[in-house]
Amino acid sequence: LVIGDNKCNDPSITVFDLRKYQKLQRVRIGNDCFMYVKRVNFIGFPELVDIHIGKRSFTENKTGWGGDPARIFFLRGCPKVDTLYIDSLSFSDYYSCIIEDDPSLAYITIGTSQGGTNFPFAPLELKRMTLDSL
Repeated sequence: LVIGDNKCNDPSITVFDLRKYQKLQRVRIGNDCFMYVKRVNFIGFPELVDIHIGKRSFTENKTGWGGDPARIFFLRGCPKVDTLYIDSLSFSDYYSCIIEDDPSLAYITIGTSQGGTNFPFAPLELKRMTLDSL
């Protein structure tokens, strides 16, 4: 799945959930997308390998950071996912980042060396990440 820059910014789009696409292998989201989404669900994708999210996506505050306790990111139960890449200023007003039961996850990049705020209020939680836990 590839979503270009500046897409899906309608205020009526508040949840990002692709569970009906169970054979999804890769997700690429461009810059400045999904600004009104409050909940991102990457939950239970048996074939998902790679997630790449561009700059300033999943955030209303495009130049800094804010805070909304209702905004939550989940990556859970995706046994083949090995890469999560989130560029600068994406999720800059999210309060939760939960990564759980993803035993193949080897590479996590959040933000870049050029700066930017990602999940400024969220503790990063990595839970049950071994193959033995599935």
